[in-house]
Amino acid sequence: PSGPWHLVDGKDNQTDHRARFVAGGVEFLADASGWNEFLWSRPEALHLKPKTTYRLQFDYVVLAPPGGGDGATFYSLIRAKGTIREDVGWQRWGGGAGTRGRRLVTFTTNDVPRYHLTLGIRHHGGLRIENIRLLEALTAEGGGR
Repeated sequence: PSGPWHLVDGKDNQTDHRARFVAGGVEFLADASGWNEFLWSRPEALHLKPKTTYRLQFDYVVLAPPGGGDGATFYSLIRAKGTIREDVGWQRWGGGAGTRGRRLVTFTTNDVPRYHLTLGIRHHGGLRIENIRLLEALTAEGGGR
């Protein structure tokens, strides 16, 4: 509860289990069709400011390729509480079992509060996420960190 991460269950994760923290990463196997969000950042612990540009980077390992229906994919996005209309930073990707890679996206939040990072699997698949970095980007005016 005191960390920056929330393991998702309930209506936002169609499986009957949550992800788990393993050796410095988070692992999740989705075995149900639908949007299976498995990891959220906690807005109170990882505050994303409105109208601010960020750079998100993380490493991944495919444990099982996405499948089980049309649109099967791994995904990440930044979502404001209570709405999908303000989503930013969408990424979708796939890969065969054992594929390793790094995802990188730069995004700017809109003028709404309480954004959080969301990681998920559409339909079936398995994924390990590690080395998550979220940094405020430098702007042309020299701001940011």
